[in-house]
Amino acid sequence: MAGAFLKDTFGIDIIFSFWGVALAAFIAGLPLIVKQVQAAIRNETSRLIEAAYVLGKSPVATFFRSFSLPSAKISP
Repeated sequence: MAGAFLKDTFGIDIIFSFWGVALAAFIAGLPLIVKQVQAAIRNETSRLIEAAYVLGKSPVATFFRSFSLPSAKISP
């Protein structure tokens, strides 16, 4: 379906090409990196929330200020 759209619209043929294989490998590898990123963000976020409580921030202030992406560290 996506291949036919790209072929008709842009003239790009991804079936049995390098770019088709690269796209398939990227999509197949996404679950491997997403799990690590989720775990790193969850771990870092809980540490930052705990630090905010220790520093005297209220739960409401912590909730509204904790939506920014923390500096997550992903270790191999």
